[in-house]
Amino acid sequence: MEAAIRAIGGEVNSRFGPSNRTMMHAVILDDENSDKRASDLVKKLLEQGADPDIQGDDGGAPLLMAAAKGKVHVVRTLVRANAKPWLKDEKGFTALHYAAMKPCNAAIIEAIAAHPAADIDVEASLPNRPAGGGSPLFIATVEGQIDAVRLLMRLGARVDIPCCGQLARAVAVEKGHHEILLLLDQAPKLSPSARGGRRSGHNVLRLPQDHDPEEAVAAMKVPAAKRTQRQTDVIMTMASTCAVRNDVHMLDLLLKKKRGTSYQPVDLRSADFAEGFTILHDAAGSSIANADAVQLLLEHGACPSACSKRGLTPLDVAEGKCPDLTGPSNPSNARVLRRHIAEGGRKAAEAAFPAGTAVTLSGLQTRPELNGRRGRIRSGPDAGGRLVVELEAPAGSPIKVLPANLERVDSEGDARGKAAQEGIFGGMERAMLGAALDKMRTGEHEADVLQEQAARLILGTMSKATRDGDDATMLTMLSGSAEEKMRAVMAARENSMAGNEMQPPAGKNAAKNKKNREKAKQKQLAADQEADAEAGSE
Repeated sequence: MEAAIRAIGGEVNSRFGPSNRTMMHAVILDDENSDKRASDLVKKLLEQGADPDIQGDDGGAPLLMAAAKGKVHVVRTLVRANAKPWLKDEKGFTALHYAAMKPCNAAIIEAIAAHPAADIDVEASLPNRPAGGGSPLFIATVEGQIDAVRLLMRLGARVDIPCCGQLARAVAVEKGHHEILLLLDQAPKLSPSARGGRRSGHNVLRLPQDHDPEEAVAAMKVPAAKRTQRQTDVIMTMASTCAVRNDVHMLDLLLKKKRGTSYQPVDLRSADFAEGFTILHDAAGSSIANADAVQLLLEHGACPSACSKRGLTPLDVAEGKCPDLTGPSNPSNARVLRRHIAEGGRKAAEAAFPAGTAVTLSGLQTRPELNGRRGRIRSGPDAGGRLVVELEAPAGSPIKVLPANLERVDSEGDARGKAAQEGIFGGMERAMLGAALDKMRTGEHEADVLQEQAARLILGTMSKATRDGDDATMLTMLSGSAEEKMRAVMAARENSMAGNEMQPPAGKNAAKNKKNREKAKQKQLAADQEADAEAGSE
């Protein structure tokens, strides 16, 4: 290698040939060099100070050429050397575009996408325009590379980026790529309010230890609906890293909505495209003591029941049920999650079954004879999550039951039925009252008011007896003497449940009656004065 460098002038970045390429370009483009050998040579050139981003006259950069040649080991070496993935050649393509064009390039796509500065939706250039030439997913659709399309979609690529006015779906239809068309149609429906309709989710990036947090801070100032995939990925990766490392101070800054600023907090519902892990999943599987970070995530609303693509919850991860991803269990995190889940269950039970709620028992295994029995909640859940239920007749001792063995009685339906029944009885009562008053009306105001009050008491007592199924009182009100009816009315008034219902009109009705009496008196006085005046004139 040193001899070759000396042969071209002694500088590792010396250019030669009509395209002004360097030794690194030559190593990558040489078909006689296998992928592994080319990777070893590139490493040596980098150690000698070679520029990983040097471009020839055609714009070809080493990373771009390695992707075009399908040399995955070289691509990984250059990505680790922080080669720029956004560089374009004279055709306007990036390394990711070339990776999407060729078959069996999934490893290259993943390697490039893992770069901290990679944009999965980067657009190729058009003449005199920096973009508009199609995203990697669009190019993969044109070339019929279904594996690349599938992988890019899993990494969060958008399906709505047009190229010269055409979407990837239209190209798939035009070229007869039916399997790709099915994949594109399975993409989540995109919100019209979101910029470009980016679907929810993020990629976990491999940020270097000395990564500048200013990139995440700047990204947080952008409204969530307008963030690029890169900005979302950086924010989520930073938050995940803080949670895993138990950097509670920095994590708290990322999670809080700051008043008077444009900072947008981290979306704790977002899951990575690879495994469907949320930040709480990542934190739960940490290999260090980070229970404080897990507790902080839960306090900010992280969902402990969120499932990954394998159906794993954060508690499953903390218990070590996916050792291929997160390693052994983390007992402290498991305890925090169990305690939070139990507390959440108690609060949910209190909300669903407050004291006094009518319930039906079901699904009891130890005492199946109680299934179907009705009762009412006496008190809320205990430490074990069980509620105390007071059974209806035949009464027995109160029992403790889990919420899963309780069915709430449809109190809303009962209330609707009762309201309908009250409406029927109220209508009947008003009709009967009107008919009775028409018969009893004497024309004298004071006498009519007393008659109305008596009729209301009698009909109210009859209505109450009908609702309660009190046949004896009903018979008394229909055929009893005046004295018997009065005793029945007084007994009904003394009943605490019907006391308010049986009392004479009060409040607004009483005020109205008083006003009517005053008007009647004034009318009668005016009539008397008019009669006196007529008598005097005669």
